[in-house]
Amino acid sequence: HIEILQLGGNKLNFLKSNFLDNFQSFSYLNLSRNQLSNIESYSFSNLKFIIELELYENCLHSIYKYTFFNLISLEILHLDHNRISRIDLESFCWLKNLYHLNLNHNLISLLKFKHFENLINLKRLDLAYNLIKNLNSEVFNNLNSLEILDLSFNRINNLNNSLLVLNNLKSVYLAST
Repeated sequence: HIEILQLGGNKLNFLKSNFLDNFQSFSYLNLSRNQLSNIESYSFSNLKFIIELELYENCLHSIYKYTFFNLISLEILHLDHNRISRIDLESFCWLKNLYHLNLNHNLISLLKFKHFENLINLKRLDLAYNLIKNLNSEVFNNLNSLEILDLSFNRINNLNNSLLVLNNLKSVYLAST
């Protein structure tokens, strides 16, 4: 059976919900450096054993609630260098084993508690180079395992005590120009 599927650097622009139905056993999927602008809900739902998913350097605008449905084994997710401005609440709630989430270099301006609510094993969250201005005081609640948080090069003018709940935090990056 296939363990690694490399589809990076092609011209894929859309993923349908049945796109990977015949490939269920691989642990690594690279869809980076394509032209993906939309991923239908449930596109990855049969990938129960996938550990790492790379979707960086595409043209994604939105992350829908069921985009990552059933990815119970996923540990690393790269969504950096896209055009993401909209993330549905609970989009990541299926990713209970996720420990690294990279969302840098996007157009994210608003984050809420429900975005990260079930990411209990998340150790690294990269939100650098977005358009974030304010952080709701509850946005990082339940991220008890978080050790590294990168919020560099955003437009943050108020943290609203959002970092106080992060008891395991070792590094915070808030650099700006």
